[in-house]
Amino acid sequence: MKRILYILALGLVGSLASCKREKAEWDTDWQLPLVEDSLTLEQLVGDSILTVSSGFYELSLDRTVFSLKLSDVVEIPDTTVRHSYAISLSSFSVSPGFSVVNNDAQEHEISMGDVQLKAIKVKAGGIKLLVESPIPTKTIFTVQLPGVTKNGQTLTQSFEVPAGTLSNPSAVSDYVDLTGYSIDLRGEDAQSYNKLRSVLQVKSDPDGPTVTVTNQDSLRFSFTMDDITLSYVRGYFGSQTYSDTITQNIEALNSILSGNIDLDAATLGLTVENGLKVNGKIMLTTLKNTNYEGNTVSLTHPQIGSWINVNSATGTGSSLQPSTTSLIFDGTNSNLEQYLENHGGENRVGFQMKINPWGNVSGGWDEIYDEHPLNVKLNGDLPLNIGLENLILQDTFDFSLNQNFDATHVESGIIWLKATNAFPMQGDVELFFLNSSGTIIAQLSADNAIASSVYGTLVNSILQKDSYVQIPCSESDVVQLNSASKVILKVRLNTPDANTNVSTKVSIPEGAFMKFKLGAKIAVKHKV
Repeated sequence: MKRILYILALGLVGSLASCKREKAEWDTDWQLPLVEDSLTLEQLVGDSILTVSSGFYELSLDRTVFSLKLSDVVEIPDTTVRHSYAISLSSFSVSPGFSVVNNDAQEHEISMGDVQLKAIKVKAGGIKLLVESPIPTKTIFTVQLPGVTKNGQTLTQSFEVPAGTLSNPSAVSDYVDLTGYSIDLRGEDAQSYNKLRSVLQVKSDPDGPTVTVTNQDSLRFSFTMDDITLSYVRGYFGSQTYSDTITQNIEALNSILSGNIDLDAATLGLTVENGLKVNGKIMLTTLKNTNYEGNTVSLTHPQIGSWINVNSATGTGSSLQPSTTSLIFDGTNSNLEQYLENHGGENRVGFQMKINPWGNVSGGWDEIYDEHPLNVKLNGDLPLNIGLENLILQDTFDFSLNQNFDATHVESGIIWLKATNAFPMQGDVELFFLNSSGTIIAQLSADNAIASSVYGTLVNSILQKDSYVQIPCSESDVVQLNSASKVILKVRLNTPDANTNVSTKVSIPEGAFMKFKLGAKIAVKHKV
């Protein structure tokens, strides 16, 4: 539409340069074809929600408004574990290849609050390792993490650390990519949780000299879990609550200024597809829309504001089956038709979601797979059997004419539209021009309406009606348009009955379209 108005402005302006001498004047008439195009329902609403039933269009809505993923429920913090090892004797000699440290498995707790993890699989991230040695000969550090496995192999990493001193210990760092690793966090007794185990072995250089080590020579070992993301978790994830109010704007509805929409029977559903092996419950707190005029309608239903239980998913891995919990709104149990007929462009959905509301009832056997989230969806079926009564669509565009009336200029004109309409609705067109203060300075109206297809004839099995619409622009109008900075386009829509001309409900047939040609006839005053 902006393109159309821009071309109209060019067609109406047509200012030519003038010479500085006594002016001659004459008038000419011009016919300017401007635009030829077509419009279909697919272009208006999008193929993704448009379906056909028995030869007529319907809207089928399926939109995810909330998704709860593994990363939303469980997050591994960047945790650093540090250990120091010193001999108990005041000093002793270390021969080549001697085991300076050969400790049993150590347990390191990952702080997770109420979350109790027993097993995880790493999707991405790793461990930063750092070893420091004051021993005055090269040492070989071997770090093993029992329970951290990939393809049946336990994670083991070895380092060669140069000789160091007490005042200037040598240090070596490395990074271990944990992608694809499984980690058992149940501890040494396999009964705990959030416990990562490590084993450290330190040997002196087999080919090095004999050196003296004292109880001041502490060996230091640390590791940091860095940017860990997960593909699987098992355990108990605490009793957590999530709440949100989501606002979605439907721009097409924001253009409706006033009027009535009468809809046929429709259904709207809220569906929770729970791919988490975790029990929960959900409460829809609000579902409301606000239209262009500021009128708000809230959807009413007995279960809005009440908790609804959500069952755990079943199965494992690729065979996992999400549970489904649905809440259906229709004309018998809610004010759905009033809600939809408010044609609200601003839509708000508010909800609360709780997982494990009854505590650790699974004994620590909750499971979450990254590829199986919990999704909250809005879905519905809306037959396009609609009645429109003086429904006004409005949009505003920038406009600039700026003619020099002492030079060649457009004196008057007519904007014309030839249309072939296969939609069962008619439209009256008006243009309102505003100055920089927002005051309406000119109003141009079409001499008749774009007629509904119900008054037409069958062509290729679909009713079609031809119309010729003119919007006259007088000489005084042209003068007013020179100071306009905005133009408002208003289209008043009705769905008349072919016999009574009274607005009624109509169905939109498959393949409905509007073809149109837009042009202008202008009178030009030449001054040269």
